[in-house]
Amino acid sequence: MRDIRDNLAFDEVGCQMIQSSGTDNVISLFSFKRGLPALLFSFVPMPSIATIASIGMINKMILFLTYIYVRNSYFKGVQIRWELLLLLLPSILVFSSIGLRDNLVLCLQILIIFWIIKNRFFLVSFAIILLFMIKAQNGVVFLILYFGWFIFRTFKSFKLLAGYSFFIFLTMAIFSNEILATLNFFKLAFLMESDSLTNRNLYTDINSLGSLILMSPELIIQGLLRPYPTSFFSLITFFENLIILTILIRIFLMNKFLFKNPEFFSILLMTLIGLTLNALVIDNDFSFARYKYPFIYAFIIYIYYLNTRRA
Repeated sequence: MRDIRDNLAFDEVGCQMIQSSGTDNVISLFSFKRGLPALLFSFVPMPSIATIASIGMINKMILFLTYIYVRNSYFKGVQIRWELLLLLLPSILVFSSIGLRDNLVLCLQILIIFWIIKNRFFLVSFAIILLFMIKAQNGVVFLILYFGWFIFRTFKSFKLLAGYSFFIFLTMAIFSNEILATLNFFKLAFLMESDSLTNRNLYTDINSLGSLILMSPELIIQGLLRPYPTSFFSLITFFENLIILTILIRIFLMNKFLFKNPEFFSILLMTLIGLTLNALVIDNDFSFARYKYPFIYAFIIYIYYLNTRRA
């Protein structure tokens, strides 16, 4: 109760407003990225959330409860095979064991994907609000899926998906100044956060929507493969990326029906947008790995669900 009381009194407004640094075109975002996760952690039956170890244990409990819920709700009668091995991959072990919000973000994104494919409008709406409050940039990406699914009905046909993709492009063109200014702001902010003067000197603006589109294929590849093996940590995560790519390629080759499924492409589009934006603005290897982690693992679990549903 003390933790709940203290977290309710947390001054998130005074602490978490993202300033535009004097640039009028930058879209200012507000999130409860510290207060809300701490409040949610407070409801988990632990003696205290005041230590990294206790929050790590809470993260483990939340991940395990999410696994139990998804397994019992969407994988009934499915034989347990390699999906449990996902829980032993480095990113899962690391980011579910420390006091960061990324594990909570992963669990929310998994629930959103499964609820959205079942058209649970109110549950999805509530979960996206929570996601937006905890990690605004991820919430924005999932809003793309949300509007596409419930308004444009992109899961019904490729024509509707193509129409929505054109609408996204048109919206980006209309608000290109604001979008590019915001991306440049976050790109510089992440470089300054890593405290690397060399990287700051190498910083270059994204000048146009056209250049962003041309960069997208390279950014998608970076999103799948980074961090590159330049340190011990990045070496481990790079091999993990290769394992994940091997799993995905194997599923794609064995289940070509996926490429005839507009629902699959709706989820894929959202995932690629998330990976592309992260690859664009984040330079630090550890930060990139933990920002990528919720998108890639939520997508893998969804793909495995499609594979078992087809079987």
